[in-house]
This record gives sequence, structure tokens and C-alpha cells, in this order.
Amino acid sequence: MANFFSSSSDEQIDLLSVWWDKYKYILALLLAASVIFIIYRDYSISSSNAQQLESAKLYDNFLTSSMEDKRTRAEEIINLYPDTLYADFAALHLAKISADNNNLEQAEENLNWVIARSSSWGAEFNPLQSIAKLRLARIYLEQGKADNVMDLLGEEQTLTASLYEVKGDAEKSLNQISEAKLSYLQALELSNSQPIRSLISMKISDLQEGG
Repeated sequence: MANFFSSSSDEQIDLLSVWWDKYKYILALLLAASVIFIIYRDYSISSSNAQQLESAKLYDNFLTSSMEDKRTRAEEIINLYPDTLYADFAALHLAKISADNNNLEQAEENLNWVIARSSSWGAEFNPLQSIAKLRLARIYLEQGKADNVMDLLGEEQTLTASLYEVKGDAEKSLNQISEAKLSYLQALELSNSQPIRSLISMKISDLQEGG
């Protein structure tokens, strides 16, 4: 092929003929693979769009439904469209409903489902996962399970102000005063809410007075 452009027209035709005889089956396979890929891609996009639309409709129905029907509609979204964001939102709502009804075991199950699913996204920071971890950590603290909070947040690379605060609460409960103070200071640095900053400052003061 190096001399293709300097060859005569007859030589070029001969070269192409030889090249085609040698590689025609490979080219045919590549062409077939390309066609299959395009068809699959278009089908996947169409299918994904249809799922997003239908799950969005179900989620809208969930939001406008009565409190008695919310659990049923949320479970419908999770069962039918578990790979959509609306399933995560529905699971978070279910966890809140369960926690409000003091069914903490069910709330933990819903929150852990969101955490496990969003962990597969591979993103450095996942807001839904952070929300689920925050709510689960607060449930653990309410149950006096500070060790569970530390296990939950131990491998977290990116903590929000709220997660640092709840981590400090767990460390304080475990009498890890220096660690709790550091967590509160990190929460204070990241928070933009003046009421929350005031609350965290009070917690730091309590640590110093207790020390």
C-alpha cells in the first residue's frame, strides 16, 4: 500500500483486488459487527428513554398519592425500574416513611439498598449515596450504634459537612474526643449554613469543657 498513490490506474485496481481477496472476510465481519452495534445502541437508547419516561410517570404518581398509597407506589417503582434514579428516590422516601413509623430495620434495608446500588456508579462523589449514608448514620446513632457509624463512614473518601458532623457525634459517643473535635472542625469549615455552624461550634465548646 506504500506505493499505491504512485501506481498507475491498472496497478491500483490490481492492488485493490489482491487486498480485497485477502481481507474481504475480515471486512465483512467488521461491517456486520458495526451494523449490530448501531442497531443495539439505538435499541438501548430507545429502551432506556422509554424506561425513564415510564418511571418518571410512576414517580409523579407516587408524589401526588396519599400517604396510605405511597409505600405501594414506591415499591412498584423499585420493582419495575430498579436501575433508574427514580428507584433511588423512591427507596429514600420509603426509608423516611419507615423511620417515621419507628420501623428502623426496614429503613436500614432501604438505605443500604441505595448505598449498595449507587456504589456501582464509580463516581468519586455520589450525592444520593451521601444522603443515604447520612440518614443511616443518624439511625445508628439513635440506636446507640456509634461503631456502626464509624464502619459506615470509614472508607468514605469525600465527606460532606453533615457527614463530618455525624462522624464527630459518633466519635464523641465512643469517647474519641480528639477525633471528634477534628471532625467537627472539618464540618465547620465545609458548612455554609450559619445555624448549623453555630450548632457545630456549640458541640466543639462542649468537647473542650468536657476535656
